[in-house]
Amino acid sequence: MKGKLLVDTLKKAVKSNQLVSIYSDSTNKSNCSVGYIDLITDKEVRLRSISSDGEDDGYEIRRLKEIFRVDYDGKYENKIKFLNNSQGKIFRYFKLAKKIENNNIFLTTLRGAKQNNLGVTLWLKDNDNSVAGYIKSINLTSITLSLVDDYGQEDGLITLNLKEITAMSCNTRYEQKFMFLKIYVSK
Repeated sequence: MKGKLLVDTLKKAVKSNQLVSIYSDSTNKSNCSVGYIDLITDKEVRLRSISSDGEDDGYEIRRLKEIFRVDYDGKYENKIKFLNNSQGKIFRYFKLAKKIENNNIFLTTLRGAKQNNLGVTLWLKDNDNSVAGYIKSINLTSITLSLVDDYGQEDGLITLNLKEITAMSCNTRYEQKFMFLKIYVSK
């Protein structure tokens, strides 16, 4: 995306305060910079960068000749814009109980997550991938998790034996972000 069309698209983004994703690394076409363009010349553009958590992330300057793609008004850009506009409402610290149940920290933490509607990510035996969501039900031996994607949309259920869990995270920024988006999506 070079030339007049590119410059016109970027200038429109400045005038309308449109959040954009700019792609400038042709060796890594999945990597982009996201934010609001605040300055543009015939050779360069400056972006007020927004992180994937929606937080202000400084400024990035790119040469126009390096930019090969500009995305705007897509699902990802709208998600980042919403997160950016919601700063101060997304992340919160939550203290879980320190009493260990059945000598099992996984069980204790999972029950605390269910009681407090906190998101979790679980890594399982024989699987390089993780599953993330919130707990629908739990007992001493198994758990049912409602899966939630990066956009806060529910994506099915998984039931598994607690012994299959090799690691977990609870209420990290990642889980807080998808749980916040889940609330927004369900409205």
